[in-house]
Amino acid sequence: MKKVLFTIQWYPSVLSANALCDENIIHALFKTGNYDISCLVYSTPDFATYEEIEGIKVYRFRKGYLWDMVINAKQNPSYKKSKIILKVNRIIQRIKQIILIPWYPIIEPITILKFAKKAIKLHKTENFDYVISEHNGMDSLLAGYYLKRKYPNIKYVPIFWDPLYGKETAKYLPDSYSKKRQKKLEKKILYYADQAIFMENMKKFHKDNDISYTDKCVYMSFPKLIRRTGFKNHEDYTKEGKINIVFSGILNLPDRDPSYFLKVVSNSSYADDINLLFFCTGSGRNLVEQFKTTYQGDVVISSYIPVSTLSSVYNNSDILLNIGGPNPNMIPSKIYDYMSSCKPIISTYYIDNDASKSILSKYPAILFLDLRESLDTNVSHFDEFIQNINSIKVDFQDIESRFSMNSPKHYVELFDKMEINE
Repeated sequence: MKKVLFTIQWYPSVLSANALCDENIIHALFKTGNYDISCLVYSTPDFATYEEIEGIKVYRFRKGYLWDMVINAKQNPSYKKSKIILKVNRIIQRIKQIILIPWYPIIEPITILKFAKKAIKLHKTENFDYVISEHNGMDSLLAGYYLKRKYPNIKYVPIFWDPLYGKETAKYLPDSYSKKRQKKLEKKILYYADQAIFMENMKKFHKDNDISYTDKCVYMSFPKLIRRTGFKNHEDYTKEGKINIVFSGILNLPDRDPSYFLKVVSNSSYADDINLLFFCTGSGRNLVEQFKTTYQGDVVISSYIPVSTLSSVYNNSDILLNIGGPNPNMIPSKIYDYMSSCKPIISTYYIDNDASKSILSKYPAILFLDLRESLDTNVSHFDEFIQNINSIKVDFQDIESRFSMNSPKHYVELFDKMEINE
């Protein structure tokens, strides 16, 4: 039995859709009976430093007091104290970004070293065969990198849920400098990696940019297409007799701006019948809160809710909403959760090569709203979609067939193949 260490942000998933991808892989690997799995993750005061969850060994450590306060503030963003904490944290992050320009894209070196030391210390007692590190934060990614450098015999597999080179560049730095630094760090990481997992849409980017380390790259899809059960009614969120439209995720302005969609809703002939639910963080949340004060329909705004509750909300909804961004290389993993619920989806976009559009175009119940079109045109499309919503039926087996690569079993096959090839 191979011993595997995951260096990730959370287990179980708390705030991150990408961490849920890790969780799905962990469960799939564990079910084979061939892997002994440990996770090294962050802790808040509410969690034990060690526990075993259904056979998965979870080791936690405190990142710091400020981080504890920020997490609590994100879960309760409407509190006055939370707003102050989040504002102070943004200021601190800006200061770090400026001071650490020579080390970009690293802005938390102390945290990275702390994570790495914890991983190295744990390996000394557990003697892992693999370390799997997510890029959902530089700290979890580089923890595996430093562990591999110190112990070359361990197999190091970074998973780039979001790209490092190919993601949005820092707005406070010249674009050329940001790209150069991103590429340099990614090349350094890939030099030590035994295998690196990127999302399928990065294959073209690597080819177009003549990436030299593609022999180590495996291109996969988000392992999130899972049929979930055990749904409950959540009447405090979804409302019977209303058209329940749900968004979950981060709304960071100006990249992911809900304003246009909110205008479409307010101008729709169905406006009074719509219940909007936003489970979100980010600066765009303030726009939703402002909209709520004037909108005649219903608006529910919340931050974190447990994954099981969110899945039930998806199941009880009528439509799920995705808001497009500016980067064609970054696919929001939540769209696979959306598709797993077999609900109609509305997705906005404002670039021709929108990352979500390339995926969702295969989904049988989708409405795309091009934000470059006139408001009247999109309101008309929106109303027609609402009018036909009761006739839209989506079958999970059909979705599973269309998106077969989004099953966690493909990751199991990859790791099984690595073991055979040792």
